[in-house]
Amino acid sequence: FVFGTIVFVMWIGRMLGADRSTVGTMGAACGVCGVSACIATAPGVKAKATEVAMAIATILGFGLMTMFISPFIGKALGMSDLQYGAWVGTGILNSGQVLATCLAFNPTIAKGTAVYYGELWNLVRVISIPFVVFFITAWYYSKEAKEEQGAEVQKQSFGKILKEKFPMFVLGFMGMTILSTLGLFGPEKSETNHLLRETMQWIFAIGLIGQGAYIDFREIKQAGGKPLKIGLAAGATKYVLALIIIKLFVPADYEI
Repeated sequence: FVFGTIVFVMWIGRMLGADRSTVGTMGAACGVCGVSACIATAPGVKAKATEVAMAIATILGFGLMTMFISPFIGKALGMSDLQYGAWVGTGILNSGQVLATCLAFNPTIAKGTAVYYGELWNLVRVISIPFVVFFITAWYYSKEAKEEQGAEVQKQSFGKILKEKFPMFVLGFMGMTILSTLGLFGPEKSETNHLLRETMQWIFAIGLIGQGAYIDFREIKQAGGKPLKIGLAAGATKYVLALIIIKLFVPADYEI
């Protein structure tokens, strides 16, 4: 679903004639976990602030809509907590909205509940961010991108371009994941982990505020409806296909 969604976005983006930077940010946003993946990919595809804003607005808007309808669909279809969590953990684009939707379905926070499974499925998507950024960056600087950017770029080897443009945060992401897995930050609720999460939230908030500080609605208007069309098409396809696959292959009484 992660890479399939990205390929789908690349295809529909090309059909609509969207800029490659727009397609890159939309692919990451729709394929992985929304805002975080979009921002992580933006530097690698030279995305403008407007393109990032459009991607964020689209995925949050789609997620808001699915937050309201998903619990009713889950109840109507008699879905178990596992089925529901796996579905929205795959089909809803933004991590925070996955959590909220699961709690709307079953407000209990415990192992084996909707929120447990939803966050588990969503975590798998989050872990794929470095690989997605690498994949989209490689795609952006492919032969077609070189031709669009002129003869000077064509003379450079693909390996050299990728080396220069590779998002270094990926190494930090993988390093911190390994350290956390080894338990070097202490227990899950340790003071170190609490400090790291508080710091992350502040940095994330400041980054988003700064992102909005130099966005002009006139620029968004000039972008037209292409990002919106791409995001809605990818989001809806992913949302519906995830539901179909879960209902077909995961029995309601199945347990992990």
